Amino acid sequence: LGLLVDNATVVVENMYRHLRKKNDNRKKSEVIIDAVSEVSGGLVMSTITTVLAFIPMAFVTGMMGPYMGPIPFFVPVAIIASLFVALTISPFIGNLFLKVSSESKGLIGRIQQRVKNFVILVETKYVNFIKMVFADSFKQKTLLLTVGILLLVSLSLPAFGLVKFRMLPKADRNQFYVYIDLMSGANIKKTNEVTEEVEKMILKNKNVVSTQATVGIPPIVDFNGMFKGSDARRESYQATVKVNLIDKKKRKETSEDIANTTREVLKQIATKNDANIKIIEDPPGPPVLSTYQLKVQGEKRNNYPELKKIAYDLFKATEKVKGVVDIDVSRKEHSVEKTYRVNEEEANRLGISVADIMMALNASSNGQIVALYHDKLNDNQRFAEQHYIVMRMSNDNRDKLSDFSKINVKSPNGKMISLISLLREDNSIPLDDTIRMDSRKPTIYVDGEMQNRSVVYASIDMLKYLVKDYRLPDGKGKLDHWNLYGVRYIDADGHRYTVLIGGEWKLTLEVFRDMGIAFAVAIFMIYFVLVAQFKSLRIPLYIMATIPLALIGVLPGFLILYILKGTYFNATSMIGVIALAGIVVNNAIIYLEYVFQLKERGFGIEEALIKAGQTRLLPIALTSLTTILGSLTIISDPVWEGLAWAIITGLSLSAFLTLVVLPVIYRKFEAGNWKTS
Repeated sequence: LGLLVDNATVVVENMYRHLRKKNDNRKKSEVIIDAVSEVSGGLVMSTITTVLAFIPMAFVTGMMGPYMGPIPFFVPVAIIASLFVALTISPFIGNLFLKVSSESKGLIGRIQQRVKNFVILVETKYVNFIKMVFADSFKQKTLLLTVGILLLVSLSLPAFGLVKFRMLPKADRNQFYVYIDLMSGANIKKTNEVTEEVEKMILKNKNVVSTQATVGIPPIVDFNGMFKGSDARRESYQATVKVNLIDKKKRKETSEDIANTTREVLKQIATKNDANIKIIEDPPGPPVLSTYQLKVQGEKRNNYPELKKIAYDLFKATEKVKGVVDIDVSRKEHSVEKTYRVNEEEANRLGISVADIMMALNASSNGQIVALYHDKLNDNQRFAEQHYIVMRMSNDNRDKLSDFSKINVKSPNGKMISLISLLREDNSIPLDDTIRMDSRKPTIYVDGEMQNRSVVYASIDMLKYLVKDYRLPDGKGKLDHWNLYGVRYIDADGHRYTVLIGGEWKLTLEVFRDMGIAFAVAIFMIYFVLVAQFKSLRIPLYIMATIPLALIGVLPGFLILYILKGTYFNATSMIGVIALAGIVVNNAIIYLEYVFQLKERGFGIEEALIKAGQTRLLPIALTSLTTILGSLTIISDPVWEGLAWAIITGLSLSAFLTLVVLPVIYRKFEAGNWKTS
């Protein structure tokens, strides 16, 4: 919003300044044409550089690409349209309505006079300061050295962990989910009992409107659920609870705060029932399988037992990582106590087949149709509705091992044989040991969610542990390779095992990599456009030198924001930094364009630099202010506030530094090349 009025602001301010200083017989329209011509070249170039700053964002890959896709299209189109309006419609309207009249009286007149006095005071202070710096080479060096030190200190803040990074902040939603997983094999009755207990505990929170539970069947799958695999939650030991909150406008706590509170109150239920209870929040950006994720992979399926050991080692290590909660392993623990097989020798002796035994077991647990009956036929019916009569044992008589003795099988001679006498106990083994494959490799996942900490730092902690301390379960493994995405080990037998750090960490690396490339491409494109415009390799460098000045405001600004309100530097903040590259350059272009015009009029270098600074001080201040005020409109949005704060903090300081540092740099390196027309 602020960028849209920047071009018109510069044009209208310059028209007003020319009309106010007009002391000849030129027509009003001629004065306006001269005023627009004076700034049109700089505005066209500044618009081009701003457009070039946004276009590379279109090449951000992965899931984040569609989220950012509209920005590199709509922003350039809107800015180009605003340039057209500023150079055509604004002068037309100005010619009709813009007047330089005598000062108003009363309250409005006093306000106008105070604003005018303030602007004159600022311009005078600025001119005096620049003259003082130009007069002393030591002060020039001191100024540049101070700015250089401030830049280095600002750049060091992330390295020392003072500016915190994350992909995106958590959004304030009106719902979240609770995933309940009992031990594999638990019956649906037990799962339902635990679910009801969870619901009662959740409903005690005053911010909760209602809950919706699904037990043994998957919930209605939303976009986030597709990535979380909620459609596969169909086992008897699994339940999903959707927690509906009152509207975010009517509550003080965020959904993240409520979810964290819920997680704490459900710990006792989870411990008591040997259950894994996880809180799942809707992400503000692209969803992932889990926020924190380790992917443990081997080369062959026969390495799976070793993968289990590695996965459980990393499960224990993850428990020590600060901020990681709801930790889980994709390979479930099974609740099988004993396994029985049919004693075929005894069954054959008694003349009982395996099929007879299985029918008896199935009838007792799942039921068996024993009869069929029909409803009475009504006058309106042609056929009576029929119903099956199913007989099976009650739950209380089929949920313990001892209940086998209550089931009998009839032998050919009519004798009832206890089922337990036809079975023999086998070694206790899991019912199922499913091998998951990812990229054609056997894989086990260690998953977790984050609470009160960015996954960036949890993943860094785990990466340090994997590189420095961990060497496979036997401690004899060798670290073969590592990078920011994970590590690879080799055991004593030459088998390779890979641990990849996925989840939001991988997404963050990819997004910041792509946006860093976009930033570099934008700077590269802006530089060569400026070279073509100014027909010089040096002058564009002076203009580009103003870009780092924005970081002196951005990084310390986010340090203060983190201390005050816990705001992270995130992906939208990076968009703001890329946008700043174009905006800051705009101020420098408008300034230097006027310097070159003064040069053609015969001004000396110091006189031209001072005059240009004094003249362009107000339009640069106004355009910076409108951009800052426009950014304030999105500052309340938890996702896009990063972009707003990046522009606000960066532009607030860089606009001032541009008018101070750029003249000093230009004078220092171009004084010997200055030739007036």
